[in-house]
Amino acid sequence: MLAHHIERGKWLWRLCFFMPFLLPSTVAANLWQWLFNPGTGMVNHVLGIDTPG
Repeated sequence: MLAHHIERGKWLWRLCFFMPFLLPSTVAANLWQWLFNPGTGMVNHVLGIDTPG
């Protein structure tokens, strides 16, 4: 309601409201991508799988 009635800086209020919802999913996606990277992923290192890359 507050962001709807403010004319100046509306995008900032919306960003401050939605950032806590967007940030954890972005961090989780990057973490999974890092773990399962075919060339340098942590899972490949732990399992001893050597993939070309």
